[in-house]
Amino acid sequence: MKIEKQLLSIKEIAIITGWSKAFTYRLIEKNKLRAIPTNSKENLLPIRVEMTELEKLIKGVPEDILYEPLDHRQ
Repeated sequence: MKIEKQLLSIKEIAIITGWSKAFTYRLIEKNKLRAIPTNSKENLLPIRVEMTELEKLIKGVPEDILYEPLDHRQ
C-alpha cells in the first residue's frame, strides 16, 4: 500500500476555500496553518500545505480564529 501526501499550493487553497492568497499566507506566518517549503531552485521558495493540515484547520479550529484580525497593527 502506497501512502501519498497531497500537497496544495497557495493558489489551490484559495480556490478550495475562497480565501485570498494574502489571507492564506498570513495564516501560515501566524503558524495557524503549517506549510512545507519545496526544493525549488527559485529565490523565493514556493511552499505547499498538506491537505490534512488544511482539513485540520477548517474542521478543528473555532470560527473566531479564522475571523480574528491577523494584522498585529490593529
